[in-house]
Amino acid sequence: MINSAIRALTLHFKVALLTFLLGIATASIWMGLMRDKGELRVILPDQWGPEAFRIVDERAGAAQLPKLRTVLLLADDLEVRIWVGGGTHGEDGLVLQRSAGRWSAIYLEGMFDKYPPAKYQEAHILSAPKSGWETTWQRLIKAGILSLPDESERQCETFILDSTDYLIEINTNGLFRAYSYGNPSHASCA
Repeated sequence: MINSAIRALTLHFKVALLTFLLGIATASIWMGLMRDKGELRVILPDQWGPEAFRIVDERAGAAQLPKLRTVLLLADDLEVRIWVGGGTHGEDGLVLQRSAGRWSAIYLEGMFDKYPPAKYQEAHILSAPKSGWETTWQRLIKAGILSLPDESERQCETFILDSTDYLIEINTNGLFRAYSYGNPSHASCA
């Protein structure tokens, strides 16, 4: 009886010790990943001033999203936000994320300051495309989403009142980058 009690106690001790060691290992790995990432590097066009993110920060905040240029993601995670709108059309947003190997996407519809606050929160969870998010992401990379220049870097800016503008934010591999295009259908360059 005493031997079985000691064996049971030993088994409980072994399970508790194993659980403790697994917790320590997990915390060490997580801290190592965070240390390896360091600080988030932010790359923005030289011409952008403090107003550049005013509208998208407002829209992201209304949708309860943090400012993407302040978020340090773990290794292999990424987030892309594509904002489309301007003028009296409001702002729509697409948020594509990969976190711990899992993809998700939401569409933020009709983010317009004249709408009631509840409208700001309207988000639609998007289903994965038939080819899958990873294939879609590879196609976006091939199309240049990570390397397209800002329109100001190409001296290709086009201003039209009540127009459609695009602002792209990308956060991956410890780097935040943003660029924009106004009225690409009316631009004087490709």
